[in-house]
Amino acid sequence: MSSPSYNWESEVVVTYSDPGDLRRLRQTAESFALEQGMARERAAQLAVVVSELATNTLRHTTAPGELRVWAAGPNVIAEVSDNGALPGADAPVMPSPTAVGGFGLALAAKLSDSIQIQADPVRIRVTFQL
Repeated sequence: MSSPSYNWESEVVVTYSDPGDLRRLRQTAESFALEQGMARERAAQLAVVVSELATNTLRHTTAPGELRVWAAGPNVIAEVSDNGALPGADAPVMPSPTAVGGFGLALAAKLSDSIQIQADPVRIRVTFQL
């Protein structure tokens, strides 16, 4: 994983490619949110969403992913991007409680104030706000 790269005071960018990177991604996102004045509980939610979406990158794609986190007024916005494909449903749907997987995107949508999924021919971007 790359070291967090601060493009300016209110944005951080991290590239990740290994399950061992997840802990640092969560810490980076949570620390950034706390530095922006976000309440601890909300910052922890941000860390969970980042972890779920980054885990999707590691499980379903072959290339590294990228996390961007930035401040927008009182909110923190984050974007996870990778070379994955769009999920089949128009909106994230929570799977059955007995399912083995498939909770990541639905959980991210539940915990976020808003979520957008965008794709172009080479990347998918999931942007969310808390």
